[in-house]
Amino acid sequence: LLFLGNGNIGAAMLLRVRQCVAANAPSTHASKLRPSIAAARAVPVAARAVATRRSSHAAVAVSEHRLHPPFARYAHGTVVEPHSQLVFTSGTLGIHKDGSIPESAEAQARLALGNVLEILRAAGANEKHVVRLNAFVTHRDHLQAYMKARDETMGGVPPTASTLMVVSGFARPEFLVEVEAIAAVPRPRRRAQPRWRRGFSTASASCVSKARGFATAARPSPDAVASAVAKARDAGVKVFARADDDANQLRMIRKLSRDAFEYSPVLAKKLEGLEADAVAFAKTQDDVVSVVAAAVSENVPVVARGAGTGNYGQAVPLFGGIVLDLSGLDQIEKLDAERGTVLAGAGSLLSTIEDATRQQGWELRQHPSTRRNATLGGFVAGGSTGHGALLHGGLSEDGAVLGLRVVTAEATPRVLELRGRDVFPVVHAYGTNGIIVAVEVPLARAQPWVDVTACFPSLKEAAAFALDAGNAPSVPCRGAAVYQAPLAFKFLDKEPSIMHADRPSTDGDHVALVQCAAAGVGPIRRLAEDNGGEVSRVINAEDAPRPMYEFGWNHTTLHCRRKDKSTTYLQSVLEPDKALELVQKVQDEFDSSELLQHLECVRFGGKVGFASLALLWPSTHERLHEILAWHEANGMPIFNPHTEVLEDGGMKQTDFAQLGFKARADPGGVLNPGKMRAWDEQRATTEEAADPRGSFAASYRLADTSSLQDEDVSTKKRSRYWAEWKTTDFAGTDLSEAVAILPLAATEPHGPHLPLGVDAMHNKALLDRALKRLPDHILALALPPLDIGASGEHSRFAGNLDLSVDTASRLWRDLGRCVARTGLRKLILYNSHGGNQALAEVVARQLRLEHDLLCVLACNLNFSADEEAVQVFPQEELMYGIHGGALETSLMLHLKPDLVDLSAAKDFASRAARMPPATRNQLRMHAPGFSTKCGWLSHDLNASGVVGNAREAAADHGRALADLAVANLVELVTEVHEARVEDVLGNEVESPHRGPPVDASS
Repeated sequence: LLFLGNGNIGAAMLLRVRQCVAANAPSTHASKLRPSIAAARAVPVAARAVATRRSSHAAVAVSEHRLHPPFARYAHGTVVEPHSQLVFTSGTLGIHKDGSIPESAEAQARLALGNVLEILRAAGANEKHVVRLNAFVTHRDHLQAYMKARDETMGGVPPTASTLMVVSGFARPEFLVEVEAIAAVPRPRRRAQPRWRRGFSTASASCVSKARGFATAARPSPDAVASAVAKARDAGVKVFARADDDANQLRMIRKLSRDAFEYSPVLAKKLEGLEADAVAFAKTQDDVVSVVAAAVSENVPVVARGAGTGNYGQAVPLFGGIVLDLSGLDQIEKLDAERGTVLAGAGSLLSTIEDATRQQGWELRQHPSTRRNATLGGFVAGGSTGHGALLHGGLSEDGAVLGLRVVTAEATPRVLELRGRDVFPVVHAYGTNGIIVAVEVPLARAQPWVDVTACFPSLKEAAAFALDAGNAPSVPCRGAAVYQAPLAFKFLDKEPSIMHADRPSTDGDHVALVQCAAAGVGPIRRLAEDNGGEVSRVINAEDAPRPMYEFGWNHTTLHCRRKDKSTTYLQSVLEPDKALELVQKVQDEFDSSELLQHLECVRFGGKVGFASLALLWPSTHERLHEILAWHEANGMPIFNPHTEVLEDGGMKQTDFAQLGFKARADPGGVLNPGKMRAWDEQRATTEEAADPRGSFAASYRLADTSSLQDEDVSTKKRSRYWAEWKTTDFAGTDLSEAVAILPLAATEPHGPHLPLGVDAMHNKALLDRALKRLPDHILALALPPLDIGASGEHSRFAGNLDLSVDTASRLWRDLGRCVARTGLRKLILYNSHGGNQALAEVVARQLRLEHDLLCVLACNLNFSADEEAVQVFPQEELMYGIHGGALETSLMLHLKPDLVDLSAAKDFASRAARMPPATRNQLRMHAPGFSTKCGWLSHDLNASGVVGNAREAAADHGRALADLAVANLVELVTEVHEARVEDVLGNEVESPHRGPPVDASS
């Protein structure tokens, strides 16, 4: 979007309005309107004054020889980022709430502008988001008064597009000024749309929840949110609030307001950009009670969240409010090794629980494929089944959940203890009728599991084998999955953990993957042969590079989406008695370019059938719904993953008993509003009891489990150094958002006053300090430092250690490959040696090309010239003091003073600084950035190999530099950790080559 300023001659040449802009729809041409980062930060050419604060939008700069400059502090036009939420105010007058009207034009203008800002704040905007400001006055004498009031009221932020007009008058003669505004609030950028989504209409530019098809709840007022936040903070709860306008808090709020709903193109369109007003971090049950009480008192929505691994928008706040992060409730309260039960906090990681139970000979009966980072409470509240369902069925089975501790959303919240079938109103209810704070589940005896992969010539044979394995009475199987060709070969076989190590698969292979007890490998192999298949791989589960379950359930969808973002899926049930018949029916109906079957074996009431998570590539949204409808019509019930509404997903219906539970536990409807249709419509979705498990008794007491362990089974804080992790740590941790840091340094001469290891020493010290200061939730791993780098420029000096350019490049790229193979997608090259920088920039691009890494290059002493810690040094030193000068010597005086010989320090002036002025603009020995420069060796700049004035060094200066460098690194690592790789990197190419795939390594 582009808004024009005051009526300028020829202004129409600035803009061709696209028809899609009216609906604020994404456009494939949006990049042509978006200014570069540099342009967005520059002061517009046509601007008359420098603003003390800047708008969040970019002004259009037009050369003055083409247009007359603006008459005041505004720009000719304003570019609005795509996907922004537009806010339009009506014409607003200078009138008080009580109806009184100031006499002077300036006072009216100030009041009118204040009223405009109140309207904008109610919509989540502020003065920085204003893109156009129109003002009307009744006399020319009022113009200056208005502009003075505008500049003061708007906080120094000039409107980037503006109109100021003199009019004959308003409805009442005492009004002298009227103001109207347009604001645009940027949203998180969406990823590039799959081709089949382009051209479909998006949500209205107003983007209110009702326009998106949600229920009729309203977003709370800023005052209500502020009051609830204040009450929670007064109770000692940590809360991040949007109103604080803190960049780090806003990033965290944005991150914790979403889950993995992007697997659905429908939900991706519907839920993208919806964010909470605040996030509360509960550490105890009392914290939960305090937050809920504060929210209820102000009628502010509360959305409970575990790890956010759900796929249906379970944890997305549809109407703002407070997201309640329960990950801090991570204690294992009771582990009964005699009875085989565990009671743990809702925020306990499933991986942590199972690691603890295995030490006692037990394991979880079932868990989702996101076991690494999913929480127990999140699984029970938002999940339904997973790995282990072949043996034990899903969470809907009586006994799958033994007990729950739940906080109600009443004026005075109660803590209910639910037992037996009383748990079912809360299980898989998305936190709509109670906040789960603790869960008790039964365990199963731990087994030495073995993963077996088999290939088959037909899908029906692979499916028959999986069913036979699941039904074999003497062979315990924890899981069995089937992949229609070429799904496994195309999307799974190239993973870092190769599925078929003993026999390479082909695109014609239909693959089955079974996890069985060690003693069952022989029978499973024979069952494969009986069904016309061949076992291609057998490996102990604990030795597998990647767990079997991370190839199954929705991890299959994840792997496919990593290679093809247009992939989506369905969820349906193929009943046991007709399972093979239905598999064949689906295969006959759909071409493999549109649907590939992915089947998971599940025990339904004692019989084994399939849960289908088929992969889809529909051409349109309409076609997607046609595919779902076809399954329903042909006897395969759909559990719709493309809706955020509980009942519409099909896994749960709300009868009158469950609706009554909601009415008692959440009478104000503040818990995750918009997700339970029965509550919004105030009627049950079924006239009869939805299931016997839906009724509940009056008792709310959790049974006491025995044999409580005295020892603390919680895990200790993990190291942030790669070399200190065990291989089991890497195998059992979700690394998808983790940040690897590769320190690049050098061991090279630094003159007579400094040791050779300067770069390595200060790089290590700064990195160590930064790692200690990172927030606890940041998963960052520092790789072993590379203390020898590309130091050929110092090769004439004694003691120099250097790698050739080829060797350094290959070493860095090989380590990047290892990082990617381990499962990380984010890497920071943290460099302290100038000679590494140019080569490292090339390597960063190669790692992006070869391994799809988000690879960030950072120099540890790269500071802005306006930083106070830098301004103490002379300008010439900042320009030319590149090696062993004032900055590095100061840093070493702070970090390693015993290794600095100040008596040998002097002004090692650079020859580049003494070049004749006539040649400085072109021929330069040394220059920063993209400037013209020579290839140089250090003795070209100074015979000592040192370049800079070491006499300017001081330990205090070094301390300030170190503090600044550490703060910069903490900020960078935090930003990289919070960034979504898909939002930063672009994978769509407008004009791709038509030849064979290019080998990136070449």
